Amino acid sequence: MKTTEHMSHMSGTIASVDPQARNLTIQSLVVNKTFDIADDAAIITPAQPHAELRDLKVGELVEVTYEQHAAVCLAHRVDEASALKHRKAA
Repeated sequence: MKTTEHMSHMSGTIASVDPQARNLTIQSLVVNKTFDIADDAAIITPAQPHAELRDLKVGELVEVTYEQHAAVCLAHRVDEASALKHRKAA
Protein backbone atom coordinates (compact mmCIF):
# COMPACT_ATOMS: atom_id res chain seq x y z
CA MET A 1 0.00 0.00 0.00
CA LYS A 2 1.20 3.52 -0.73
CA THR A 3 2.12 6.00 1.97
CA THR A 4 -0.79 8.12 3.19
CA GLU A 5 0.94 11.49 2.57
CA HIS A 6 -1.16 12.38 -0.48
CA MET A 7 -4.22 10.37 0.42
CA SER A 8 -7.70 11.59 1.22
CA HIS A 9 -10.19 9.99 3.59
CA MET A 10 -13.93 9.56 3.49
CA SER A 11 -16.26 7.91 5.97
CA GLY A 12 -19.76 6.78 5.16
CA THR A 13 -22.13 3.91 4.66
CA ILE A 14 -21.64 1.40 1.86
CA ALA A 15 -24.39 2.05 -0.71
CA SER A 16 -23.16 -0.63 -3.14
CA VAL A 17 -20.26 -3.05 -3.47
CA ASP A 18 -19.24 -5.03 -6.56
CA PRO A 19 -16.38 -7.48 -5.88
CA GLN A 20 -16.14 -8.53 -9.55
CA ALA A 21 -15.81 -4.96 -10.83
CA ARG A 22 -13.67 -4.13 -7.75
CA ASN A 23 -15.57 -0.99 -6.77
CA LEU A 24 -17.81 0.32 -4.04
CA THR A 25 -19.95 3.39 -3.47
CA ILE A 26 -19.98 5.20 -0.14
CA GLN A 27 -22.84 7.43 0.95
CA SER A 28 -22.07 10.23 3.39
CA LEU A 29 -24.26 13.03 4.68
CA VAL A 30 -23.19 15.30 1.84
CA VAL A 31 -22.18 13.19 -1.15
CA ASN A 32 -22.02 9.72 -2.69
CA LYS A 33 -18.64 8.67 -4.08
CA THR A 34 -17.64 5.58 -6.05
CA PHE A 35 -14.18 4.10 -5.54
CA ASP A 36 -12.20 1.68 -7.65
CA ILE A 37 -10.37 -0.72 -5.31
CA ALA A 38 -6.61 -1.09 -5.81
CA ASP A 39 -5.37 -4.64 -6.32
CA ASP A 40 -3.24 -4.35 -3.16
CA ALA A 41 -5.89 -2.52 -1.08
CA ALA A 42 -6.22 -3.40 2.61
CA ILE A 43 -9.79 -4.44 3.49
CA ILE A 44 -10.35 -4.51 7.25
CA THR A 45 -13.40 -5.62 9.22
CA PRO A 46 -13.77 -6.09 12.99
CA ALA A 47 -13.76 -9.87 12.49
CA GLN A 48 -11.07 -10.03 9.79
CA PRO A 49 -7.99 -7.79 9.66
CA HIS A 50 -7.22 -9.20 6.18
CA ALA A 51 -10.69 -9.36 4.67
CA GLU A 52 -11.75 -9.45 1.02
CA LEU A 53 -13.98 -6.98 -0.81
CA ARG A 54 -16.75 -9.61 -0.86
CA ASP A 55 -16.79 -9.52 2.98
CA LEU A 56 -18.17 -5.96 2.96
CA LYS A 57 -21.94 -5.50 2.94
CA VAL A 58 -24.30 -2.69 1.97
CA GLY A 59 -25.21 -0.61 5.02
CA GLU A 60 -21.89 -1.05 6.84
CA LEU A 61 -20.01 2.03 8.00
CA VAL A 62 -16.49 2.28 6.55
CA GLU A 63 -13.57 4.67 6.31
CA VAL A 64 -11.87 4.76 2.90
CA THR A 65 -8.33 5.99 2.27
CA TYR A 66 -7.90 6.90 -1.37
CA GLU A 67 -6.11 8.95 -3.98
CA GLN A 68 -7.85 10.82 -6.76
CA HIS A 69 -6.66 10.79 -10.39
CA ALA A 70 -8.89 13.08 -12.46
CA ALA A 71 -12.38 11.55 -12.16
CA VAL A 72 -11.17 8.23 -10.66
CA CYS A 73 -10.92 7.64 -6.91
CA LEU A 74 -8.60 4.71 -6.19
CA ALA A 75 -9.08 3.20 -2.72
CA HIS A 76 -6.02 1.76 -0.99
CA ARG A 77 -7.71 0.98 2.32
CA VAL A 78 -11.31 0.21 3.29
CA ASP A 79 -11.60 -0.02 7.06
CA GLU A 80 -14.86 -0.98 8.73
CA ALA A 81 -13.16 -1.48 12.11
CA SER A 82 -11.81 2.11 12.35
CA ALA A 83 -15.13 3.59 11.24
CA LEU A 84 -16.93 1.71 14.02
CA LYS A 85 -14.38 2.87 16.61
CA HIS A 86 -14.85 6.50 15.54
CA ARG A 87 -18.63 6.18 15.67
CA LYS A 88 -18.54 4.76 19.21
CA ALA A 89 -16.20 7.52 20.38
CA ALA A 90 -18.46 10.28 19.05
